[in-house]
Amino acid sequence: MGHEWKIGDWAEANGNRYFVYRVVGSSVFGVMESGTPSWDIACKAKHLPDCTGWDWEPAKPVEPTARKWEFGDWAHSPEGIVRFFFEKDGGGLCVSKDGRSHCFQFQYLEYLPDCTGFGWNDPVWNPVKPIAPPTGYRLLGRNETVAEGDLCIEVPGMSSHPSWRAAGGKSIGCTAGFRIDSYGIAAFARKIVGDTSDYIEPWYRPFANAAEFAPHRDRWVRLKSDTSMQMRVVCYNDRVVWIESDRVTGNRYGYVFDRFVFEDGTPFGVLDTKE
Repeated sequence: MGHEWKIGDWAEANGNRYFVYRVVGSSVFGVMESGTPSWDIACKAKHLPDCTGWDWEPAKPVEPTARKWEFGDWAHSPEGIVRFFFEKDGGGLCVSKDGRSHCFQFQYLEYLPDCTGFGWNDPVWNPVKPIAPPTGYRLLGRNETVAEGDLCIEVPGMSSHPSWRAAGGKSIGCTAGFRIDSYGIAAFARKIVGDTSDYIEPWYRPFANAAEFAPHRDRWVRLKSDTSMQMRVVCYNDRVVWIESDRVTGNRYGYVFDRFVFEDGTPFGVLDTKE
């Protein structure tokens, strides 16, 4: 039900303020500060119950205090859960679970004070089964530093078939916890010194450059998750390869290694002969 107008009310219509001086049935008549009277304003007037005169101004809404973002903060974004690094171009530079950087305006970032990682509150990213290291290896503690020869495995969801592989160069020298929290890695493992277990499974790693890939350039590839379609590599260089399904940009060797295998099922990479 609308306001029941009476003489003495204050109203606003079409950007002007009116003092109601006459009410006849459902018709309302007001006068502006200049003394100009109006015709019936009932259908377009907004009642100003707190108005005390021509100089009265409505209270302005209190603007929320802008949050001071800090390195390591977790947030929800258009790319899902991301980790804030630093301010850039009026927004925040963040890293998503696939390791890519994104710059978001702050209105698109929702601070998550209780978030503990990319897998927070997400069953796909929080596997029920604990991660077990390969035979002859042990898991690294969060405060241990990743070194040459260590292995890593991505969280479920980053790869359809996550598998242990050599830790990338960007991880070397970082603590395991930092890389796990920021780059979608589930765990790191290190070979146990003096272990005598007979571990014979071959270890593959991504191709390091074009020279390593060149002997395999005529082999067909397929997705790990789809055995029905084979594709060919149409172009490659020292950093990326283009597969027939790539329309514009290629993908790094590590990315393809995680998602593709050769037609016969062997990994898209080379046998790692390092002990």
